[in-house]
Amino acid sequence: MLKRRLATAVLSALLICGLDGGRTALVVAAPATSRAEHQSALSPGLKSGDLVRLRSGGPLMTVDKVDGDRVDCYWSTEYGDVRSASFRIADLTAPVTSPPPDPDEQRDEAATDRYFRQHCPQGFMTFEGKFQCAY
Repeated sequence: MLKRRLATAVLSALLICGLDGGRTALVVAAPATSRAEHQSALSPGLKSGDLVRLRSGGPLMTVDKVDGDRVDCYWSTEYGDVRSASFRIADLTAPVTSPPPDPDEQRDEAATDRYFRQHCPQGFMTFEGKFQCAY
């Protein structure tokens, strides 16, 4: 039965490609690597403290430790519960990094704070270091 299917497949391929036997050749390739192996090879090195997500989505997680191709992560739920699990490196995104602070934005905020200190004597400083007008 297998020989019959193979013969049918070869004959079909010849008919589709044409009957010119001089132009027909068998192509042999190395086995393809799996998507996970490919991603694992290309993924950047993760270290403890990196922020990652699952490729399929989900919460932002903190890397606890890396053990071979497994990564132990922890995160908090919307109710404040701390969860942890181990994932394959291929299942995680590259580390999430925050952009560097914009110096223009910092200068603008400093200028705004100076203005309000002068024009709002009842103001106060917040825990974030910003001046808040009290009126």
